Formats: sequence, C-alpha cells, structure tokens
Amino acid sequence: MTERLDWTIFRKPSVISVFLLVALWNISVSSNLLTRALEGQGAVRETARAIRDINLSLQLRFYQLLTHGRPIPFQPDHVSLASIDDDTHWTALYGNQPTSRAYLARLIINASQTRTKAAAIGLDIELLAPRNFPDGADARTRFDDNQALLRAIKFATSQGVPVILGGVYYVDERGRYVDLPKIYTLEDLLRPENPDCSRVRCPAFGYLNIPDDQRQIPLAKDLHSSDTGTLELVDSFALSLAKAVRGPQEVPRDPVLSGKTPLDESILGTFLREDEYPKISVPSLANGEPTAEQACAGRIVLIGGYWHDLQGYGDYIDQHLSPAGHVSGMVLHANYVESLLQHQWTRELPVWVDVLIDLFVGMVIYMCFEAAKQWWWKLIVLVCTFFIPIICAYLFLDLANVYLDFLFPVELYFLHILYEIVEKHFTIEAKKPDDPKKPDDLKKPDDLKAEVRSKA
Repeated sequence: MTERLDWTIFRKPSVISVFLLVALWNISVSSNLLTRALEGQGAVRETARAIRDINLSLQLRFYQLLTHGRPIPFQPDHVSLASIDDDTHWTALYGNQPTSRAYLARLIINASQTRTKAAAIGLDIELLAPRNFPDGADARTRFDDNQALLRAIKFATSQGVPVILGGVYYVDERGRYVDLPKIYTLEDLLRPENPDCSRVRCPAFGYLNIPDDQRQIPLAKDLHSSDTGTLELVDSFALSLAKAVRGPQEVPRDPVLSGKTPLDESILGTFLREDEYPKISVPSLANGEPTAEQACAGRIVLIGGYWHDLQGYGDYIDQHLSPAGHVSGMVLHANYVESLLQHQWTRELPVWVDVLIDLFVGMVIYMCFEAAKQWWWKLIVLVCTFFIPIICAYLFLDLANVYLDFLFPVELYFLHILYEIVEKHFTIEAKKPDDPKKPDDLKKPDDLKAEVRSKA
C-alpha cells in the first residue's frame, strides 16, 4: 500500500513556493495586519481587496456551517426588528430622504409607554448633519421635526428607556478615522435634565460602520472629531445598545462590555437569519396600536430601513453578505447585540498560530500522499486529507471556542497536488511513443533501487 517516504519532496521549488504562498496568504489576507494599508484607491489596493473579498466570501459560508453545527443555545432573546419597509417608505413617507424625524418620534414615544416600554431603542438611521454643517446643526426647514424627535428621546429617557442613535465615521486623506457631525450633540440629548449617567440609563451614540469582515463584532474605535480634531474612543452601535440594556450597574461587572478584557475587532459573533427575529409592524407602532406596543415590552426595538432603492424595485438598501446569508445592516447589528448580551462570541487564533497549523497540515497532506503507492490509494488519501482542515476548525471552535481562519489557503495544497498528478500524467503520455515502458528519468529513486535489488 505504501512505500518509503521521499523527504526530498519538501526541497522541490514548487512545494516550497506553495508553502510560502499559504503563509503569505494568511498573513496578508486572513488577518487585520494590512487592513489599513488596503484602504484607499489604486490598482494594487483594489486588486488586493478583491482577492481578500473572495477569501472572505468563502470564510463567511464556512463559518456559518461551523457555527450552526455547534451545540450551543442562541436565540433572539433580546432584539425585535421594526423595519421601515417599501409601503411605509414609499407610500406613508413618500420616499423622503432623510427619513421623517417626526415619524421616528412617534415610534419612540409609542415604544416607551409605561406598561409596554421597551428595554432600549436603537435607531439604525444616519442622523447626520448636512455637508459643511457643524456638529449639532441641521437645515432650518427640519427644525420642528428635529425638536419633535429630541422631545421623544427625552420622554423615553424619563421612562427609563435609553435611545441609541447611529453615527458614521470615514477615512480621510491622511488615513484618520473621522467621526461625521450629527444633528444632535450628546449635550443636546441630556439637557436640561442632565441625568447622572453613572446611575441611570442615558441616551448615547454609536457608530454604524460594519467591519469589512462581517463576522467580526465592532466594539470601539478611536475617532477624530470633525470639528475639533480631538481623539475620542467611541463605542459601536451594537456595544452602545448592549451597555444600555445592561445598565451602569451591571456593565462594570461584565468583562466584555466594560473593556476590562482586552478585546479588539477580531472577535467573531454568532448569527441568526433575518426571519428568525421577532418583527414589529412600523405602521401599527406609529399609530399606537396595542398589539404593536405590547410587542415592544422588555425588548430592544431596533428601527431601521428595509426598502428597495427604486420605489419598491431593484436591490434592497444596506445589504451585506454575512454568515447568515444576505441580510440588512440592521440584522447584522441585531446579531452583534445578541452575541454580546449572550456572550456567544469567538476569538480568532493569532496569525502566527494559523500559519504554523497551515504548514503542519500541509506537511501531513504531502507525506500521506507521497507514502501512498497505487494511484487509487493516492486518491483515497487525497479525499481523506481534504477534510482535515474542516475537522480541525470544527474541533477548535467546539472544544476551545477559537476559530481557525485557514480554509482557503490550505486548499492550495490540494490544487498543487492535482497539478503534480496531471503534469506527471501528461509527461508520461508524451514519452510513450518513443518508449512504451516507464522511462527511467520519470521513475522515483526508490523505484530504481527496487529494480536493482530485484535483478540482483
């Protein structure tokens, strides 16, 4: 079945090249080391981002299979979705951009009624100041609507329902992360009551930007103020909501929410499909219908847009590929919040560990393949070793709660082996017309030694 292993295979330039490619792929694509370097324009950056996106798409699908196979409970225990759909946006709101602040105010007030009040309300809507306007400013034509929304937020705060508003950052020409100005400042939300936010749950902001790798839970980021240029650590939208629900008394005792555990954007969440989350009818909630208000009781009400961009046709706005398939940004935020509140998140292994595991798996694959003598044994070995990365990834995730981000790079080994088989086959076929017997220059050293011993 097997023959003596020829260790010289690991000195072949083609094999060395594949090992180097796998290591470089993991370092440059499957980690965050070059994320900042790939931002911006240019043929090289755009090509590198396209290659990274191919790998990311494969990883999203693979991660979904792994997480769905884990024996852990993960249900939409906290978040309900209130989606502004096509009928609401294009008919009731006449497709207005920005979304009517007065309409949002009605939703917040009705979701904060005493007997049916929500645990928290999240506005997955960009309430940004117009271009070249300072923070806390907006067009005069929207003054009344903005005041109505501000009063609704303060009413919710008085009812013990924190409202989290979304912000957005961008990368400027100097590579800095800059927080875009919003129509309200934090002082606007807290005046004139000035509640003690160390004791009560207060309204807050959180950035809505979603990581390039949608598996990652956005936590906090150092952002430069667009007005003053000062640097400030800003929580993500999901982290702000999770903190608001837990409250100032519980957050300090939670190592994840408090930041006592050193976490970065390399923690991966668990995901549910859009149809698995409870829904709240936005028109019914705006009209104050009892069933809609009752559906808010004790839940995080996430309000966001989910309409088609061409008056009910075309593509949905704010769609993203995720481990749960194509979902809206609002559903991604819902998954991030649920993962944080239920502590259903996973760490990635360090890049250098990924690289070492990749190299070890590659050596095992080559050794097993070379040790097999007959072609059908080689085929069996190739099929069996193909599942080694998948099995390893599942065991690490299930037993140690760490994720191995190495699916696509490892498969380069199999592509190379397939190339070797095809290349050797055609070389042999090319030699057949001159010499039907197996040419000596195509025989392995062990083959030649065996023939010498048999003749002796």
